[in-house]
Amino acid sequence: FDELMLDSMRLLEMRLRTIGLKLESIKRFPLPMDLPFEERTARGRTLLEANLIGPDRPAISSPEANRVMFDTMARAADVGAVRPGTVIEWAFTDDQPWQLKFSGNGCEATTDCSSKADLKLVVSYNDWADVFALRADPRKLLLARRLRPKGDPRLLLKFGKIFP
Repeated sequence: FDELMLDSMRLLEMRLRTIGLKLESIKRFPLPMDLPFEERTARGRTLLEANLIGPDRPAISSPEANRVMFDTMARAADVGAVRPGTVIEWAFTDDQPWQLKFSGNGCEATTDCSSKADLKLVVSYNDWADVFALRADPRKLLLARRLRPKGDPRLLLKFGKIFP
């Protein structure tokens, strides 16, 4: 699996560059191109084994899988869509909470939830994993009250811009 993923990462990057894409200049590119191929492969394996990508469920919570999931979200976030200093917290009903802290330069994922959140999302870990893996629509979870936002409702309205 690791050799196949490593070769796939190399081929994908080579093909994208061959057609003229400058991957470093694409904002919020879904793959962390600043990481070596081996690290990208390890991250993909971690997400796959935890059922955080792909069709399988339920998700398996682990510190490493959660770190990769929230780092992926932090890398994909559009920091220009929110003011610097914004904090969004995922207050899982059945797991450790996480926060994304936005600055003018980027976004940081952390389990240190000492900062007051501008928006707190109360949700089960599996429900959020399904949203992350594109298996669930967050709007349906909102309507079913399985995703409960607390705080600034304007941030919730910007979610599609922050996380395209």
